[in-house]
Amino acid sequence: MESYHIINTTYRLSVALRIGALTLALFICLCLAFAVSGLQSPERLGKVWVNLLVAALLISPVVSHIILRSRWAGRPLVAAIFLVLFPVALLPQFLTVGAITAAAFSAVAVLVLGKMQRETAVPVSNARVAMPKEEWAWKLAVVIAIYLVVHAVFNYLMLWCSPSVRAYHGDVGPGVGLADVVTVLQRGPWLAPLQTAELVRRAASSVPHVLRALVWTLLALPIIRMMKGPWWEAGVAVGLLSAIPRNAQFLLPNPYVLDATRRAFLAERACAGLVFGWALVWLLNRHHGSLRELFQWREPMVTGYHTSFGHLPGRLRSRLGRRIRTTRSEDWQCITV
Repeated sequence: MESYHIINTTYRLSVALRIGALTLALFICLCLAFAVSGLQSPERLGKVWVNLLVAALLISPVVSHIILRSRWAGRPLVAAIFLVLFPVALLPQFLTVGAITAAAFSAVAVLVLGKMQRETAVPVSNARVAMPKEEWAWKLAVVIAIYLVVHAVFNYLMLWCSPSVRAYHGDVGPGVGLADVVTVLQRGPWLAPLQTAELVRRAASSVPHVLRALVWTLLALPIIRMMKGPWWEAGVAVGLLSAIPRNAQFLLPNPYVLDATRRAFLAERACAGLVFGWALVWLLNRHHGSLRELFQWREPMVTGYHTSFGHLPGRLRSRLGRRIRTTRSEDWQCITV
């Protein structure tokens, strides 16, 4: 027992040292990327190194946890980490910084954490994100609705109520605030053609948000698919990814917005990303046969839906499942029919 504790302590210390080394590597990658992109001058870069260090300290542990808990290894894992770190930025300079950092750090992180070679273990069944087409359709619709509601709420609470943001937008509020939604519902778009046109205009303005929700969903699917453990662990990981790395540009001062406005945008995007990422995994982590299964915290014990008898009717599938003793897909090999 004592030797086990020594080995366990040694392993944890080794992981901590590796994460520390990756934090330093990410900090160097960010400094080099900002110097190459020209977003910050050398004189200005010497003043924002603290912000870059904070970004590295926040991003490195999240990415390291995802790599260590991943079923994947080698090039697929490097590609997945590159996708989740690659930014969707408005400014070309931030896009260049994110591309350089993601390309360099993803390969280094997988190599340092020892996940470049695939582990020799018993293959297990993975039923994550395996669902029929009809279920995909209504779940994606719910994902879009959750994205719009979450961002509208945090938009109102953290941006619309911020004096600096209101001044930045000319006292017109960014996006659709909660007060706008209440006003439209109270007036009723069916009362006048002008109000109907206003509703159509607002619906058209939400198209970029719908596309952004679909892009975030597409980027989150590899993380949901490859992570071990319960679904809520993947939910926390995707939420932290949506909150921290994808909003790292707001950690750094830039000449386009004031610091108070930038911090308000950072708080709004981080909180909304954390909530939306967790809700996204809650919906898409696996097949849900009923509304009751959707609200169950633990995953079912019977596995093999997508590889064995998932095409059979539900009653026959459950009857076959009771005849086969299986355990969780993460712990034991799935028995198929």
